[in-house]
Amino acid sequence: MVNGLPFTAYCQSCFKKREFEKKQNTLNKHKIKNEEKPIKYLKPKKKEKGSILDLKEKCWKLCSEYNRRKSAGKKGFTVCVTCKIKRHWKKLQAGHFIPGRNNAYLFVDDGIWPQCEGCNCYEGGKIEAYELFLIGKVGNIRVKQLKALKTIIRSFTEKELEEKIEDYKQKIKEFDKHLEKK
Repeated sequence: MVNGLPFTAYCQSCFKKREFEKKQNTLNKHKIKNEEKPIKYLKPKKKEKGSILDLKEKCWKLCSEYNRRKSAGKKGFTVCVTCKIKRHWKKLQAGHFIPGRNNAYLFVDDGIWPQCEGCNCYEGGKIEAYELFLIGKVGNIRVKQLKALKTIIRSFTEKELEEKIEDYKQKIKEFDKHLEKK
């Protein structure tokens, strides 16, 4: 009781609303049934094999690897397109020109280039520097087309994602063959 009145709070052991009395610094005055039962945690739902999310994740891993490696040299080193720091492709991220993860531009290779974690995550992608790089690489018209993708809503089918996965696997194999010839 606070000033002679009971007060409502959450129990520290079962997290249910209870009425407590303030006596000798103890708040837990109700009896707890089955105190020895272990707490059950909710398990995340398992994704079905071949589901859209699973395929999209697999496709993104291959897309990311391909786009980080496409400008790397024989030893695997490339530069961040925005700050020009030289790193191995495994230490860089696949940064999108357009921020976010919209399906319309998620797998568009012209808009995905290697970026360091600092530029990609902590400095918002450095869009101005990225745009200057892209204009020099793919041209002003293509940059405008990439910007237009921002407003498009798109979804993928399983077949489309499977085709993209095979396409990226093929591109990576060709890239590996090209490196062996050097």
